[in-house]
Amino acid sequence: MAMRTYQAMFARICFQPMNRLLFNLSLRGLGICHDGVSDPHRTGEFQFLRKLSTSWGSPPTVLDVGAHLGDYSKLVKQLSPRASVYAFEPHPKTFSLLQDQAKQYGFRALNVGCGATEQTVPLFDRADDDGSVVASVY
Repeated sequence: MAMRTYQAMFARICFQPMNRLLFNLSLRGLGICHDGVSDPHRTGEFQFLRKLSTSWGSPPTVLDVGAHLGDYSKLVKQLSPRASVYAFEPHPKTFSLLQDQAKQYGFRALNVGCGATEQTVPLFDRADDDGSVVASVY
């Protein structure tokens, strides 16, 4: 009901700037900057990994699901160079860039997504920014 009301009121071209602003604000709330790049210091990922890495007895195995360009994977390798890191990125354009990072930083890049079942699904992305950080199956 609430969604239908919202659509009836605001799903018009004149409200597009406001809807885009709300979208961008929500991305910032998730720690994704205006240029689509996450800052691990702002999101808390760096502090989390640094604290966690002090308790790793042996080299960990880390899965970076939806790796995009591998920033999280690189961060793990910086904190634990002997870690086995697997970076999953289903977007073909982004994956080609991820492969370069994987070679440079010593982690493994896989051109697949992760989910509860094995299936092929469409991947949606921005029309004006193919390979963006917001690419999703939703």
